[in-house]
Amino acid sequence: MPGDMRELFRKIPGVDRLLSTPAMEDILAGYPRPLVLAAVHQVLDGIRRGIREGAVSEPLPDGEEIAEQVRDRVSGLSRPSLRPVINATGVV
Repeated sequence: MPGDMRELFRKIPGVDRLLSTPAMEDILAGYPRPLVLAAVHQVLDGIRRGIREGAVSEPLPDGEEIAEQVRDRVSGLSRPSLRPVINATGVV
């Protein structure tokens, strides 16, 4: 692994540091902690994958950008998967 790639991996903020930011505290106030943690891990994994594939370079997303991605991910994860439908397949 090249040195510049290692440097990028080191610059990814830690989960604890992210969760202590005001933006993340707002998200934690509205959603359960395990759901927020799952979203944070997914977003950080996406950043790591992007670095490995060469799609992410300097500057890395800051805490606010990561919080927005987490907010989007949490709202998607918390959306119910079942939706009401109309079953109009009766016999005529």
